[in-house]
Amino acid sequence: MEIKSDLIFKGAIWNSVDRGYRKKFFDTQWDIFKICLSIGILYDTQLEEEISEIEEDGLNIPRTMFNRNSGEMQFFFQTAILTTRCVDLSEKDRLYLAFSEEISEDELEDEEEGLLKLEVSKSAFSFNKIDFLRKFANFGAKKLNDCLSANDSETMEELMEFLNASYKGETEELIALKEVEELIDDVDCI
Repeated sequence: MEIKSDLIFKGAIWNSVDRGYRKKFFDTQWDIFKICLSIGILYDTQLEEEISEIEEDGLNIPRTMFNRNSGEMQFFFQTAILTTRCVDLSEKDRLYLAFSEEISEDELEDEEEGLLKLEVSKSAFSFNKIDFLRKFANFGAKKLNDCLSANDSETMEELMEFLNASYKGETEELIALKEVEELIDDVDCI
């Protein structure tokens, strides 16, 4: 996965998260972005970008950092696109989006390229992977912002409690998500 411009996250939440966590708990903005993205994917929740009248700093992830870690970002994307219920795509579309970049043009013969794209919708060909991941990161930033406190010790405790509860699937949102998934599975079995 390659991008041609920097990733810029603006708004009060991103600004607050950057001020509250960078150089205290995470070394770089890249580290903050990855944890936010992970949280959004785990909770399978996306948020639109906050529009702010005031120009705020927020986070700036240089494209070189993103591209240097493209394998890691491809893994995040593959995990998200294959498991999310946030977008309405067919299984074929999801598989194409997740794995088509791993196949080079040289590896394909003429008829194989046609088979690869067979039954893939137009929306999959124009799918914005970066925007898709950005919305997950926005949700994660909101969750990190909720953990911020007046002092660093309290923030660390809140963050660790949140991450532990998330890992164990014990937050209200994850419990509700699991119940919804079980209901959907039950309906699918009928």
